[in-house]
This record gives sequence, structure tokens and C-alpha cells, in this order.
Amino acid sequence: MAEDRVNEKLNRIISILEDKNTSNRWMDITETSKYSSLSKSTLRRAVLNKQLSASNNTGKTLFKIDEVERWLSR
Repeated sequence: MAEDRVNEKLNRIISILEDKNTSNRWMDITETSKYSSLSKSTLRRAVLNKQLSASNNTGKTLFKIDEVERWLSR
């Protein structure tokens, strides 16, 4: 019984982690800064220099994980 609850919770945690690692997910500048270990100003500079693409449609700068990873691997 307790083992089933532990397995259920572990499966839920795995599911959450897998959702967070999808390359199609959007991150704000704070999340992107933590994800990439770069400062917000470095990210803003890369966007201004058109080295990194970002969306500002919502009034908030958002980055796709796959775009950030592609830029970091250059």
C-alpha cells in the first residue's frame, strides 16, 4: 500500500520533470538566466544583437528552450 503511493508520487515527479525539459516550452528571462547560468543583461544583449531570438508579444520577454540551447552551443 505505502509502496504504491511512493511509486505514484515518483511517477508524478518524473512527469513534471519531463514536462519542464520539453524544448518547446517558453521561459521568461529569469528562468532563462537560471537555466543558462547567464545574466539577464547578457541575454538582453544577445537579443538586441539578434544573436538570440525571443518573443515580446505578451509584454514579457520569453525564450524557447531549444533556441537558448542552440545559441549556447554555437
